[in-house]
Amino acid sequence: MARPMGSVRLKKANSSTLILGAVLCIFIIIFLVSPSSPASTGRLSTIVSAQHHLSPPTSPYQSPRSGAVQGPPPVTRYNLNKVTVTSDPVRNQEHILILTPMARFYQQYWDNLLHLSYPHELITLGFILPKTKEGNQATSLLQQQIQKTQHGPEKDRFKSIIILRQDFDPAVASQDESERHKLGNQKARREVMAKARNSLLFTTLGPSTSWVLWLDADIVETEPTLIQDLAAFDKPIIVANCFQKYYNPETKKMDERPYDFNSWQDSENALKMAEQMGPDDILLEGYAELATYRTLLAYMSTPGGKQDLVVPLDGVGGTALLVKADVHRDGAMFPAFSFYHLIESEGFAKMAKRLGWQPYGLPNYKLSRTQNIASSKQRRDIDVERAVRLGIAQQHAHGAHALQHAVRRRPLVLEQVEADLARLQRNVGVHNGRHEAHLGRLQGILRGDLDSSSLIGPSLSTPFSSLRSLRQLSSSLMSRFAPLLALIVNVASLCLSLRLVV
Repeated sequence: MARPMGSVRLKKANSSTLILGAVLCIFIIIFLVSPSSPASTGRLSTIVSAQHHLSPPTSPYQSPRSGAVQGPPPVTRYNLNKVTVTSDPVRNQEHILILTPMARFYQQYWDNLLHLSYPHELITLGFILPKTKEGNQATSLLQQQIQKTQHGPEKDRFKSIIILRQDFDPAVASQDESERHKLGNQKARREVMAKARNSLLFTTLGPSTSWVLWLDADIVETEPTLIQDLAAFDKPIIVANCFQKYYNPETKKMDERPYDFNSWQDSENALKMAEQMGPDDILLEGYAELATYRTLLAYMSTPGGKQDLVVPLDGVGGTALLVKADVHRDGAMFPAFSFYHLIESEGFAKMAKRLGWQPYGLPNYKLSRTQNIASSKQRRDIDVERAVRLGIAQQHAHGAHALQHAVRRRPLVLEQVEADLARLQRNVGVHNGRHEAHLGRLQGILRGDLDSSSLIGPSLSTPFSSLRSLRQLSSSLMSRFAPLLALIVNVASLCLSLRLVV
């Protein structure tokens, strides 16, 4: 039987429950309305930016899912004051950007990259290739190696790889050595190279980059510790010494010769030549038509010399050039125009110096580029060198007879010889990378230790510091070594001629 219902009394609510509910509602409203903290925003932006196609190029890019709508890139704040650039980049986990303009693909170049001991997860690679038949072939081969590497062992994978294609035509269609290095092709060729370098640099330089390593596509042999070795000097700009290995038909063995003449210390003669040039004219190194007599890094190396020898430079080449990223961020780029009568990498060095960054070079830190010269071309080079040396010897013989006759008739010629020697000493000390060898030969001639045949080859056996007063030597030579005076007047022409031979 059902029980009749009586009146129902509601239980009185607890006041603490009401207060707790009110606090919870207020907290939920504040959480929904207030913006997120800067730290959480930064973390979210970093994750999103790494997946966006317009994000900084040095971040790994992941393609969006098919059909997914991609919004605009996030606004991200980067504190570059936290980007370290130190002499120990491995310990400080500093990011490296390796940039290579490429017209041909060399497998040895890629193999050398893989053997670099610097952590690959901190390395971003950047390439730019021309839209030519050779450029298309090189791009295809490069992509094959990238695909293989990035899907291979994790230790070999690079952080990110960017490939760009030039939107301008190459200045020289052929990549043959003889065509590329013709004097008439140099200005146009290096203008295009400067544009390629700038396009590659401005597109790939990211906010986390500490160092930029410019590495030519034909550099096939370096130390595995190349990056660590160059960075250890803690210089804003530093370049290694590039040599080319080749087969020497005379010795029947592989040999090496200097290759990169774009790293140098300036000379008075070059500065005077620049003063007489038009605004669009440029000075180029390594050509007899433009005898600058600069001190070349290529000829500063000494057998068994210390690898940690560092010298200041006024011009640099781009074969293996390590640059602090802040130098580029300050505005130092590769001028595709005449900048103080310099262009491309040499113009970059000048621009960097104007911005307060001093370039340096390593005479005894060598790396090798691939051989791309036919054996017939090598034989022609050797024949030309022999002909030049023979011409020098003939000039010395003719000059010796002329000076001997002049001294007998006019003793005042000695004063002129003394003045010429003093000027020669200054010029050789500034203008020639082998000035020690030339001064050693000069001293030997004055002492009577060397004969005319020694003028053809270098000698470092006699230090210049022991050279006596030129006036005293001239007086003694007048009476005792008159025949040897005939050789002195040709020392200046020797130094100039040897510059062509080297």
